[in-house]
Amino acid sequence: MISLPLTMGRETMRMTCLLKFLVVDVPSAYNVILGRPTLNTFEAVISTYHMKIKFPTTEGVGEVHEDPLQSRKCYVEAVREEAKKEVTLSLQRNADIFAWTTQDLEGIDFQVITHHLNIDPSYKPVKQKKRNFGPEKDKIIQAEVNKLVAAGHIEEIQFPEWLSNVVLVSKPGGKWRMCIDFRHLNKTCPKDFYPLPRIDQLVDSTSGCELLSMMDASQGYHQIMLAPEDRKKTEEYVKDLEDTFSVLRKYKLKLNPTKCDFGVQGGRFLGFINPLKIKAIINMKAQTYLNEGQRLTGRIAALSQFISKSAEKSLPFFKTLRKAKPFEWGTPCQLAFEELKAYLARLPLLVKPSPGETLYLYLSVAPQAVSSVLVREEEGKQLPIFYVSKVLNGEEGRYTPIEKMALALVVTARRLRPYFLSHPIGVKTNTPLKQTLGKPDTSG
Repeated sequence: MISLPLTMGRETMRMTCLLKFLVVDVPSAYNVILGRPTLNTFEAVISTYHMKIKFPTTEGVGEVHEDPLQSRKCYVEAVREEAKKEVTLSLQRNADIFAWTTQDLEGIDFQVITHHLNIDPSYKPVKQKKRNFGPEKDKIIQAEVNKLVAAGHIEEIQFPEWLSNVVLVSKPGGKWRMCIDFRHLNKTCPKDFYPLPRIDQLVDSTSGCELLSMMDASQGYHQIMLAPEDRKKTEEYVKDLEDTFSVLRKYKLKLNPTKCDFGVQGGRFLGFINPLKIKAIINMKAQTYLNEGQRLTGRIAALSQFISKSAEKSLPFFKTLRKAKPFEWGTPCQLAFEELKAYLARLPLLVKPSPGETLYLYLSVAPQAVSSVLVREEEGKQLPIFYVSKVLNGEEGRYTPIEKMALALVVTARRLRPYFLSHPIGVKTNTPLKQTLGKPDTSG
């Protein structure tokens, strides 16, 4: 144990404290790990969303920002030395796959893919009223537009039929993303009936992988060209890397180097599951307005796969949204909210089933909700794979217990169809569900 002075902040907005450090002889990617005693000494407040720490100083509020480059260096340090060299050599050989500037975005060849706008001819073109921004945001927009024009991704037209405003969306790290408000244009286009891949299946596919790579296309929206007629409207691991880079090079698709991680043992994948979403709920206070209650239920829905009996736990919140009278956050809501936050602080670890193994489904019913959990057996223990839950609406609330049990099974089978098609599943329940379903004339 040694005592050393530690300084946080810059220039006048900084603070120095004498701290005790425990020195250990253990290989680590980090030079120092600061714990709660240090944060308490500095009276520091951490925001993982903004990637910064703030603390009081004699001259005001000091702050420390995250350094993305150093963070990625820590990821690299965590990889075995041999694997690190192989990955580094592979990345150096394929440096052309990354877009270091906007001009590096050549775009995917027209013969591979072209985006067409299937606009309903019965709709009239819409010119949105010009939206005004402050001087700071005007500079950001102008700089982004200049970059896109220089790269050839957009071009100026004099008399547009359609006119849509720019929207600036804040990004972590104090940066901004420039988007376009295409709501009117989107309404005129038919919906795409081809569904996106199931996120939970993609996440399952990463289970058991020793090393992972997180790759993000650089400005992917601009890399797929718009058809001219529509422009006016808007080892094994290293081998896998090499194969992926070859495909990207073939189709001229560039990656954003600042959003890629290679050779890591974990990370955020498709925003699933994002610790920031959990922390956002844990840090929420009692809801005061209707839109706050709606935001809460939306966040819970995004995490429902990880929450046992989520519909039952969230029922008090849904009741406040259903009522015609003004939004009211009563004692039942507050108690349910505290119980939910305590549960989120220790979320269960979900597992991935092995191909073809027998899984087990447990069903549960309550007066106003039905729930289920799909589990696998491993070394005498049952481990959860997926939680499913549903609030009973209308006539469903008047079902008999066995009818509710059947409903829970149907809801789960539809929600977890890929698992039901790939695995034998045993249903566990305290009611004679099999006999009832086998005699539809007696069960109704």
